[in-house]
Amino acid sequence: EFIESNPGLRSRFNKYIHFPDYSSNELMQIFRYMCKDTDYMLTESAASIAETYLRGMTESKKDNFANARLVRNYFERCIDRQANRIVQDMNMTEEDLVTFVREDMIEETTAGQLTKND
Repeated sequence: EFIESNPGLRSRFNKYIHFPDYSSNELMQIFRYMCKDTDYMLTESAASIAETYLRGMTESKKDNFANARLVRNYFERCIDRQANRIVQDMNMTEEDLVTFVREDMIEETTAGQLTKND
C-alpha cells in the first residue's frame, strides 16, 4: 500500500519481503511478555478475555491490522482501564496496582467493536 501511494517508489523497489502476520497465540505471548516485562499480573479471567479478543482480531483482520502494535495498543488501554478502576478504591493493595482483572480487559463484540466488559 505504501509503495502504491507513490508511482516513483514502485520503480525503486524490485524485491519485496513478506512478513506473515502473527497468530493469535503469538499475539497472546507478546501480551503476556508485555505484562511480565512491566511487572503486571493477569488473573485467569483477564487472560481468557485477552485471548478471546486477540483471536477475534486475527480472525477478522481488517486493512489496518497492526500485528504487535495491536497488542501494544490493547495493553495500554488495559493499563488505562486498570488505573481508572483502582483510583476509586481507597483500600487498594500493592497487588491491586499490578494486577489486571476482568474489568480491566476490553472485549470485542460480534460486530467487531470494542466494548466495556461489564
